[in-house]
Amino acid sequence: MAALGELLAEVVHEVRNGLVSIKTFVQLLPEHQNDPTFEARFREIAAAEFDRIERLLTSVLAQAAGESGPGEQAHCEIGAVVESVAALLRLRADRSQVTLTVALGDRTHVAMGADALRQVLMNLLLNALRVTDAAQEVRIETRTLGSAAEIRVEDRGPGVSREARRRIFEPFFSTRSDRAGGLGLAISLRLVEAVGGTLTVSDREGGGSCFRVRLPVI
Repeated sequence: MAALGELLAEVVHEVRNGLVSIKTFVQLLPEHQNDPTFEARFREIAAAEFDRIERLLTSVLAQAAGESGPGEQAHCEIGAVVESVAALLRLRADRSQVTLTVALGDRTHVAMGADALRQVLMNLLLNALRVTDAAQEVRIETRTLGSAAEIRVEDRGPGVSREARRRIFEPFFSTRSDRAGGLGLAISLRLVEAVGGTLTVSDREGGGSCFRVRLPVI
């Protein structure tokens, strides 16, 4: 029952992330009803996110029945996934008056499926946007370091204390007192470590936090 409860919490968390981002587009549709470019982009992004959620739920149901879930490629092109997630969250950033900056390095392929990488980046970027005040910047940057690709997500929030860093990747741990502990970082760490990667946090120069994801290059 404990394992089932944790699995259910993870599914709810990931579905909510996708729906919250799509909701932002839906709320802005009336303002862009005569903007075919916005509507086309909304349809593209919403369809991709609904497909991801459907694959997630199908996989969970298959596991519950003792079957293997739908196969996902065990690799992806890092830049395409970063751009897709950034496009999904850019309106959310704009509404918070936060600048979302993307700096892509090489178009490297990494040993992680696109859906899993999207989950990791959604969790990191949503956290970064929540803690960053208006008129500040959230930055996501990629680069290749030998046999690994690194993704850095930097925010201008209050940072993570050294004490909290020891627990920040634990399920249901949160530094926020206004809401129940989250699962985003715990899920992200599990996904990254499953493919032989690492996920760490450090201080950002000038204030804030820097989360680093390192994944094997293929």
